[in-house]
Amino acid sequence: MEKEIKVCQFTEVKKNIEQHFRDHRLIPVLGAGFTCGCNSFEGKVPSGKEVKEYMIDSFLKYQPNIERQKMEEESFQSVAEYYHDTLKEKKNYDTYINYIKNNFTKVELPPYKIKFLKEIDWLYVYTLNIDTGIENNSDYKYAIVPNDKISEDFLKDYSCVIKLHGNAMKAIQNRNHNELIFDFAQYAKHIFTNKVMLNKLQDDFTYNNLIFIGCSLDSELDLVNFKINEYEKKGIEQEKYVYYCTKGKPDVLKLIKLKKYGITHVVIFKNYEDIY
Repeated sequence: MEKEIKVCQFTEVKKNIEQHFRDHRLIPVLGAGFTCGCNSFEGKVPSGKEVKEYMIDSFLKYQPNIERQKMEEESFQSVAEYYHDTLKEKKNYDTYINYIKNNFTKVELPPYKIKFLKEIDWLYVYTLNIDTGIENNSDYKYAIVPNDKISEDFLKDYSCVIKLHGNAMKAIQNRNHNELIFDFAQYAKHIFTNKVMLNKLQDDFTYNNLIFIGCSLDSELDLVNFKINEYEKKGIEQEKYVYYCTKGKPDVLKLIKLKKYGITHVVIFKNYEDIY
């Protein structure tokens, strides 16, 4: 039977989290909120909404007869699909690659987020972000991207960041937008071909405890239906936790969404800064 998500204050789970640290059994998953608004190469790291607006603006330059409101009603993945199709047709990748370069590289984190990365001895870090904020501001400089091999020895010996949706630097280096996972086709390929990385994440759902920070978890298609209760099938008796940190109490609709991602505890903070 599926358990209900527990909504709680940090003080209610503090002892559990401290024990996870002592056991080396807590892995962070960092989302857009971790780097959004931070200074970058020639701009600031945009939010998902801002990236969507950029793609709509660019698309409408080539397709002016499409109503903007219709595009805005589409999901992020759908807008990305239309935009990428237009890029392919017009063979105009340079503008997009420069957008990635200017806004997602050479990212500068504020001191309290640097402290979060440097003073806590994480085994490794997962991120849904494509930007270089983690690598540029911490010891987690070894970026593992989709379809890379992942060995436990390498994760143990080196400080790694596992970039679930790709790496801006790879996209720039290879001049290839398919290094990033934005649209439906890219998500589908990721889910079916990137078994090593997704199996690693499933193992962490099963054997470790996860804490999601700065993640909206609105439409992460590759993370839907990871089930924490897999541990029951493998004879693991110790209960596992998946924490979702947020500001303010989520409504019923949000809680229903979070269930799909295997969240067990929603941890409420007064301010986003308090999470770190």
